[in-house]
Amino acid sequence: MNTYNFSKIGAKWEKNDQDRLIQMYNDENKNVVEIAQELCRTPSGIAERLSKLKIVNSRKECRGYADYLYRPEYRDYRSSVTSEKKRLRMKRNEKNKESSNEIMEEILKIKVKIDSIEQKLEKMRLDINNLTKTIINNQ
Repeated sequence: MNTYNFSKIGAKWEKNDQDRLIQMYNDENKNVVEIAQELCRTPSGIAERLSKLKIVNSRKECRGYADYLYRPEYRDYRSSVTSEKKRLRMKRNEKNKESSNEIMEEILKIKVKIDSIEQKLEKMRLDINNLTKTIINNQ
């Protein structure tokens, strides 16, 4: 089983890497797995780039791509990507939960302040009513 060095996964394509990709695919007849190993990218990334460059109509047409999909390395890679996506989703959900808890705490603090203000307003209303009655009785 081959191991891959995907150190450039997601990295911007430099002109020299792109030129080398075209040369290896068109002139040297290398497949996406061989190119990926040399350029430190995934075979899927190589196939996608060939498609974007209009060298092939779709990544499925790339030399070696169909074979790559049935290799254990592809399953391992997909499994690791899926695991990482799950990990990131769980982390994001945990942050959202923490944010929600913080928001709820702030809402409760605001409700307590509103209750206090309402009580003070009610006391002021009663005081005004009592003063009004006193003034009317003293006239």
